[in-house]
Amino acid sequence: MAVIPPVEVEFIERAARYLENPSFMVRLADLVGVPVEGALQLAPEALSRAVNLALRRSLDLAIVTLPRAEVPALSFPSREDKVWWTGYRHSAGTAITGGLGGMFGSMGLLLELPVTTSLMLRSMTAIARDFGEDVRSIDVRLECLSLFGLGGPSGADDEMDASYLAMRASLSSMVKHASKFVAHSPSREVLDSIKNGTAPTLVKFVGKIAQRFELSVSEKLIAQSVPIVGAVGGATINLLFSEHFNAVARYHFGLRCLERRWGEETVRAIYQEASAVHRARATRPTIPMPDYGYRGVASITDQTTKPR
Repeated sequence: MAVIPPVEVEFIERAARYLENPSFMVRLADLVGVPVEGALQLAPEALSRAVNLALRRSLDLAIVTLPRAEVPALSFPSREDKVWWTGYRHSAGTAITGGLGGMFGSMGLLLELPVTTSLMLRSMTAIARDFGEDVRSIDVRLECLSLFGLGGPSGADDEMDASYLAMRASLSSMVKHASKFVAHSPSREVLDSIKNGTAPTLVKFVGKIAQRFELSVSEKLIAQSVPIVGAVGGATINLLFSEHFNAVARYHFGLRCLERRWGEETVRAIYQEASAVHRARATRPTIPMPDYGYRGVASITDQTTKPR
């Protein structure tokens, strides 16, 4: 019987600690040392429109773009090292959009969010590629888009209010149905249906993701409205926001990579054991201060520091 190397077991354990409580606001509150609370300055209807527009634009991007670079065969630790810098490089772009959006207050979100979301999707697609996914496949690109639903807090009546593995199964089912529609329809027809909202399968797919992503965007807006956090600036908030979703992508596609190698049952057994231990030990997650010597700001949004 094959034995999973300790470094890969440690990755699965870190993934369990992060993915079982992926709220961006929890991490930001721990970072600044105070509860982050506040009132949104943007009407709920405007926020929903902005989130849906951002996801539809990103769906356009997922369908019509094909990443070019191929990744050579690498060991798992080498793949993980590579994705840290892949994600951080894309995050720099979201920092710029956040800085520009911050100049116009909460209403700047209406202009900034679609661009930021598209950049984040590109980053998650690159991370998927680095972990050995075939990003030419529409299934994988829609899987990347679905991570906007995995990386947020749960709503009160959210049917996906469960563990990472349960949410992943629910989202994967939606990805499967959406990819079938895309695969059997001309690209122009698909793009028109996204724009007009006339494809029930894609509308449901985007709607489910939007339910959870909207909560994450709300957290970002609240964070920007709190004086102790707002002083950091829109650029830094956006950097933290995108790095949070990069972390979700790293762990999600890293787990998929290990599952392909060792089998789903083996990897998930380790994951479930680690998540049970984490729940038993902690009443709330804690975050170490960033280790700028290794990966800079990326460590702010990760619950555990990656070994050197």
